[in-house]
Amino acid sequence: MTTDAGSPTSKDGENIIATLSQTRRFLGEVAKLLQTGDASMRDGSWSTKANQAVTVSKGLDEADSWIPCLAFRFYENEDHKHLLPFIAVLFDYDDEEIKLKTLQEPLLTAGWHDYSSGGKLQDYSFYCAAVHVYIQQWEANGKWKNSDPRTTFPESWTNTRTAAAPKCRSFALPLMSFASAEGLIQRVVDPLLKDIKSFSGKPK
Repeated sequence: MTTDAGSPTSKDGENIIATLSQTRRFLGEVAKLLQTGDASMRDGSWSTKANQAVTVSKGLDEADSWIPCLAFRFYENEDHKHLLPFIAVLFDYDDEEIKLKTLQEPLLTAGWHDYSSGGKLQDYSFYCAAVHVYIQQWEANGKWKNSDPRTTFPESWTNTRTAAAPKCRSFALPLMSFASAEGLIQRVVDPLLKDIKSFSGKPK
């Protein structure tokens, strides 16, 4: 990896700089897309549950997590405290225990967890936003899938499964199929809000 001082810049070095620069620009575009989702969800009476959007590692022994595998947004509504909607972008899996289907491209996924009427959200994991790709025979075709996150996630995820909701509905689409913010609203936010209303009633 190292070269002698004063040696000409290597082509590999230039490629690394270009790749990292492109990655930063790409993540910036993802952030703008998710910000559009936040604004549109607010219009539908759902506020962001927390400002955090990614989880990364800072340790030398976890360098493979320096770049996020998932960017996520969770939402809340005072009249539906038992529901946990989400919109997220999945870049890669971060788990070797269960890979039901190889990820071929980044995905935009959305859905909502239902802790049931009278239920209470516990310390949910940010991986709740990645539940779709842990469902058997998942597809990135925009079609809704039902799941029970308590059994959908890997068995070793004890804390995640314990705190998970008993019901979830989710879907996914290829991230690169979104050419504009309007596409996110029409293909993700609107269907998400409509599905929540259909299955759990309209927020007051």
